[in-house]
Amino acid sequence: MTPQSQSGLISKVLASAVTFWLKSQVESVEQLTVDVNAGDRNLLSGRIPELRLQAHQIVYQGIHLTDITITARDIATNLPQVLRGKPLKLKEAIPITAQASLSAQDLNASLSAPLLEPVIRGFLADLLRSAEIETDPATLHSFQSHLAPDQLTLSAQIPTSGGPDQEVALRTQIHLISPNQLVLNQVQWLTHARAKRGLPLTDLEGYGFDLGPDTEIVDLAIESEQLKVEGNFKVYP
Repeated sequence: MTPQSQSGLISKVLASAVTFWLKSQVESVEQLTVDVNAGDRNLLSGRIPELRLQAHQIVYQGIHLTDITITARDIATNLPQVLRGKPLKLKEAIPITAQASLSAQDLNASLSAPLLEPVIRGFLADLLRSAEIETDPATLHSFQSHLAPDQLTLSAQIPTSGGPDQEVALRTQIHLISPNQLVLNQVQWLTHARAKRGLPLTDLEGYGFDLGPDTEIVDLAIESEQLKVEGNFKVYP
């Protein structure tokens, strides 16, 4: 076997192992492509200088992504064991760069994800308090979103005493003030999610979300039919 053919074989084994590992980490994925950029010496030592993956219609911890491209560099793995049939494992945290898009449909499907729902409940509870409406955040349900250029509308249903549930809705812009902090601008209370105009909520102007030290957002774009995010993250073993 020539060095070139050996390198191709090792890369294929690694790409297959990474694909299998990734599929075990997500709930579902329609298309997944993995490209490995490494030479024999790196691979046999367990170091991967660069790995790139592309996925379509992927669901991770309840979050639905239409498309995502991830680039990871300097990855430490147990590749020598993988070549002997063992499952792939990460040896240390790795930084990744990701570009993701969510269609309006996928965004709505993600609103009940464990990572997002508590944030949305807390935010809408703050909204209701600013409007002097006291309610238990746990009673909020039927979350929905609507996208427009540079605008996101969120709505939910809340119980009322002795009557049908009431819709609460708001429209806002979302801006980055630092790589790991988002703030709201031009927040409006709406009579319903499709209302053209609303009541300004000055108390919520500048309301912020801290994304944590392991997340850096480079760009966030809200379009009429999709939400696009580009950022840097960390994946832990």
